[in-house]
Amino acid sequence: MDEVFVRAMEFVKLLKQWVLEAKTRCHETESPEECCEAAEQLIKLIEKFERLMKLRWGVKI
Repeated sequence: MDEVFVRAMEFVKLLKQWVLEAKTRCHETESPEECCEAAEQLIKLIEKFERLMKLRWGVKI
Protein backbone atom coordinates (compact mmCIF):
# COMPACT_ATOMS: atom_id res chain seq x y z
CA MET A 1 0.00 0.00 0.00
CA ASP A 2 1.05 3.53 -0.71
CA GLU A 3 2.50 5.42 2.26
CA VAL A 4 0.22 8.39 1.53
CA PHE A 5 -2.83 6.10 1.71
CA VAL A 6 -1.69 4.59 4.99
CA ARG A 7 -1.13 8.02 6.54
CA ALA A 8 -4.47 9.27 5.24
CA MET A 9 -6.27 6.27 6.74
CA GLU A 10 -4.52 6.83 10.07
CA PHE A 11 -5.70 10.44 9.94
CA VAL A 12 -9.25 9.25 9.23
CA LYS A 13 -9.10 6.99 12.28
CA LEU A 14 -7.99 9.90 14.45
CA LEU A 15 -10.79 12.09 13.08
CA LYS A 16 -13.37 9.41 13.86
CA GLN A 17 -12.07 9.02 17.41
CA TRP A 18 -12.10 12.78 17.93
CA VAL A 19 -15.67 13.16 16.66
CA LEU A 20 -16.93 10.23 18.72
CA GLU A 21 -15.29 11.64 21.83
CA ALA A 22 -16.72 15.09 21.13
CA LYS A 23 -20.16 13.54 20.61
CA THR A 24 -20.06 12.03 24.10
CA ARG A 25 -19.72 15.55 25.48
CA CYS A 26 -22.71 16.97 23.59
CA HIS A 27 -24.84 16.86 26.74
CA GLU A 28 -22.55 19.56 28.18
CA THR A 29 -23.45 22.06 25.45
CA GLU A 30 -26.29 24.58 25.24
CA SER A 31 -27.89 22.59 22.42
CA PRO A 32 -27.18 18.85 22.83
CA GLU A 33 -29.45 17.86 19.93
CA GLU A 34 -27.70 20.22 17.53
CA CYS A 35 -24.32 19.00 18.73
CA CYS A 36 -25.26 15.35 18.16
CA GLU A 37 -26.61 16.14 14.69
CA ALA A 38 -23.38 17.94 13.77
CA ALA A 39 -21.31 15.02 15.08
CA GLU A 40 -23.39 12.54 13.06
CA GLN A 41 -22.94 14.64 9.92
CA LEU A 42 -19.18 14.74 10.49
CA ILE A 43 -19.07 10.97 10.97
CA LYS A 44 -20.96 10.45 7.70
CA LEU A 45 -18.61 12.79 5.83
CA ILE A 46 -15.55 11.10 7.30
CA GLU A 47 -16.89 7.67 6.29
CA LYS A 48 -17.62 8.97 2.78
CA PHE A 49 -14.07 10.29 2.53
CA GLU A 50 -12.77 6.93 3.77
CA ARG A 51 -14.73 5.08 1.07
CA LEU A 52 -13.44 7.47 -1.60
CA MET A 53 -9.87 6.92 -0.41
CA LYS A 54 -10.30 3.16 -0.61
CA LEU A 55 -11.80 3.40 -4.08
CA ARG A 56 -8.99 5.68 -5.23
CA TRP A 57 -6.31 3.26 -4.04
CA GLY A 58 -8.21 0.15 -5.11
CA VAL A 59 -8.60 -1.27 -1.63
CA LYS A 60 -11.49 -3.68 -1.13
CA ILE A 61 -14.10 -2.32 1.23
